[in-house]
Amino acid sequence: MHRTLKGDTTKPPSASLRAQQSRFDNFRYVFNNERPHEGLNNQVPASLYHPSSVRLPRKLPDFTYPKSLLLRRVNNSGDISGHKNRVFIREVFRFEELAFELITPGFYRVFFRDMEIGEFNANELRFRAARRVVRVCR
Repeated sequence: MHRTLKGDTTKPPSASLRAQQSRFDNFRYVFNNERPHEGLNNQVPASLYHPSSVRLPRKLPDFTYPKSLLLRRVNNSGDISGHKNRVFIREVFRFEELAFELITPGFYRVFFRDMEIGEFNANELRFRAARRVVRVCR
């Protein structure tokens, strides 16, 4: 798909961003609505797509962490700050508040709401993401 996209839309590149975007939009329409796909038994993707009936909230409901946890807000770059140092967590948590549970001196479990997302080593200033996100009942 990427080779076809590149060949159909960038060789040669369009003279303006607007014209280039128009080529991308046209490719997407043809790819999804007109071009049969072998992997879909020669059907077009649009014939199989059904929008989800699940509506996601525009804003997450408020969440209150237990008072025993240390709270840090993630900045625009995905970092947390503390003691004149910054540690990258993940950009997906920008502007969100994370909770840190002290396990041993300098070592914390890190939570986003009721999900354990990783571990933080304050001595090495290192965050290690969990291999599997675990929902924790508190």
